[in-house]
Amino acid sequence: MCIFSQVSKRRRNKKRWLNIISGNITQHSVLCGLHFKFEDFTTHPAAARKSLKLNAILSIFPVIILENKKVHVLSSITISQEMPPTPGTSSVPPSKKIKLQQNAKTQTSITFNTSRKNKLHREIKILSQKLKRRNETIKSEIIADYY
Repeated sequence: MCIFSQVSKRRRNKKRWLNIISGNITQHSVLCGLHFKFEDFTTHPAAARKSLKLNAILSIFPVIILENKKVHVLSSITISQEMPPTPGTSSVPPSKKIKLQQNAKTQTSITFNTSRKNKLHREIKILSQKLKRRNETIKSEIIADYY
């Protein structure tokens, strides 16, 4: 579960947060609760919800995994050069072929481990289970009607 909190209105905390976060932060900006430690939250017994403590500071950041994918593609380019005809040969000029090979550049991709990705995987799993159960129910009803 993700808890969103507004940027601190207290000057001291706001300055600390601005030093940690790069980018533009406004009074309407919110931060995900995954960036805070468990100890930075308080639980309200009447509301049964968590809220951020006044002195909470950002301390957890997402992990960025750089995957270096090297792709070597050899493409051949054929260039034809026409040579002038020599006397006493056929009228079709001979051509000289030159073959070149090029290497593709290295590509780097960034993968983020996010809770959204995990939620989508979980949702796909649940929906596939529902589909499987539905198909089994239909199959059992067809068998029951047949006998």
